[in-house]
Amino acid sequence: HTHTHTLPLLTPPPYPSAMPRYAKLRKTRLPHEDANAASGEVKPKTAAPPPPAASISPLSLVITALLFAYIVWIAHDFTTRKHPWIPENPRELDEPDPALVHTKTFPRASLAYVTPWHPLGYTMAEKFKNKFSHVSPVWLRLKRASPTDYKVIGAEKMNLAWFVRMQQPTPSGHRVKVVPKMLAENWTIDEFHTMLQSEEEQRAACKVVAEIITSLGFDGIAFDIWIRLNVTDEWREPLHRFTAMMADGLHANGKEFILVIPPDSPSFTADDLARLSPTAVDYFSMNTFDYQNIGNAGPNAPLFWVQSSVEKLNVSYEDRPKLLLGLNFHGYHYKQQANHWQGELIVGEQFLELLEDPTTRTVVQWDARSGEHAITIAGDQQTSILYYPTKRSLGLRLDLAHELNVGLGLWELGQGLQSFYDLL
Repeated sequence: HTHTHTLPLLTPPPYPSAMPRYAKLRKTRLPHEDANAASGEVKPKTAAPPPPAASISPLSLVITALLFAYIVWIAHDFTTRKHPWIPENPRELDEPDPALVHTKTFPRASLAYVTPWHPLGYTMAEKFKNKFSHVSPVWLRLKRASPTDYKVIGAEKMNLAWFVRMQQPTPSGHRVKVVPKMLAENWTIDEFHTMLQSEEEQRAACKVVAEIITSLGFDGIAFDIWIRLNVTDEWREPLHRFTAMMADGLHANGKEFILVIPPDSPSFTADDLARLSPTAVDYFSMNTFDYQNIGNAGPNAPLFWVQSSVEKLNVSYEDRPKLLLGLNFHGYHYKQQANHWQGELIVGEQFLELLEDPTTRTVVQWDARSGEHAITIAGDQQTSILYYPTKRSLGLRLDLAHELNVGLGLWELGQGLQSFYDLL
């Protein structure tokens, strides 16, 4: 953005006239002129006195100095410092408030996801353990080997030493529940339909999940099946039965069942939640992020869309704590390709590297409608646009969570900056 500053012109006051204007315009002679004319004396003309030197007041000098300093500051702001919100050393954005590391300020459930491909999340989960009610490592997958043979795979991804440490209570006595994410991944549509038509298959799947979760000592699962299906009315009822059966098997062993659901989708409606909420599902983890910006650079999770996704489920205020509002700790870096913008997922470390690049100019805008910062990065070869969470944007979403009386689902710890945890 180009800022145009109109500077006041500092001009001296107008010179005082050497002769009153009426003397220039008069047509009558003055008495002494008539006397000179009668005597025939001709007196030489005298030059008009020079105008007094213009003086500039001390106040004007001060104003000029301040304006000059302001212009220098603006130029500095958009080149070296980049923006008042961004410190001289961007790494300061990755520093939490030491006084808040072990303090939980958010009053309701907060589920934090951790992935093996961003191992920093394991460290963050331990460091800020007091802030989470549940932690969900993305480790396990439900595989259909045959109609009656279901397996839980992914044990090779498990970080057992970390799991043991997470099970230990904190000095304050808080114990976080470890509920690995269970994905029904790489199933064909035909396999889903066959399983949903067969109660025998459903029982086989639920039995193996309950046994594995109990034997490994987990506190439950976050089950990810619903967002992988385009659920039509034909399959809605069978999917309700299967979900309830899976939850019942876990509840019988004292485990919790969390269901991952899509945001603002006809695949999961207010009726689906009403059917499953009373007894089957302990929490619903809603993925309110990765908003569709097809071909355009745009926000990750516009605030109006996040709020609408919750309200469309028509949950009573008293029951909303079971709904976990998804907060993204990742962002997208958009570059122009031909006639469209292509977004690439970025995490905290990449965000800081972009801000540190001395060859670029960075301009930060606040998008009031979406409640997110849009950062334009201008380089020698290309201009790109970056949407990444900030404490201001996350703070607005936490305010919304308080207003709606919902919990939080954080995706995911290995992608964020440590200063984010100050808000939790």
